[in-house]
Amino acid sequence: MKRTAKQARSKNTTQILLEAASQVLVQQGYDRATTNRIADRAGVSVGTLYRYFDDKEDIFRAVLEQIYLKLLQSITDSEPQPTLREHLNAYNVRLFAIFNDDPKLIQALESLRSGPFQEQRNQWRERIITAFAVLLDPHSQEIAGDNIDVLARTVVCATEGLASSASSPAFQPEGFQSHLLRLQLSYLKAGI
Repeated sequence: MKRTAKQARSKNTTQILLEAASQVLVQQGYDRATTNRIADRAGVSVGTLYRYFDDKEDIFRAVLEQIYLKLLQSITDSEPQPTLREHLNAYNVRLFAIFNDDPKLIQALESLRSGPFQEQRNQWRERIITAFAVLLDPHSQEIAGDNIDVLARTVVCATEGLASSASSPAFQPEGFQSHLLRLQLSYLKAGI
């Protein structure tokens, strides 16, 4: 991103561009998305877009960053809960609120898994895993296993895979959150 928006008008323009990029991604896919299409959708000139972003890749990096920041905050902003079950359930509710906010966008973002976005996604996943380990730590007496980092990595990666599947129209079982909670608890409490 070229510059950090400091004034309210600049922040508003940046947000309009990110929303337009998200809409273009959902409707046309990454390969067909262009800076011209994004600017047109946002109702600004392409020159205005280039004042805030270097190129198409840059704007989609910012879209990904917004989503990953929400995912990270769903962990770091969590209030301590008395039991592991309650803590995981509260986290899952926040997680699915993010996924349900714009399921078509979440599904479209799956196309940004490789290439120039892979490193960014990997870095965010590591931050989320670290935060999730902190979330698990107060409940370590309820968890079977002594390596919280490995446990956190496994749960985060499994949850990510299931959550992305759940955003697909092909996979919409009733009570998905309760199935996810059961999977998480079974893994974390099972001794190997």
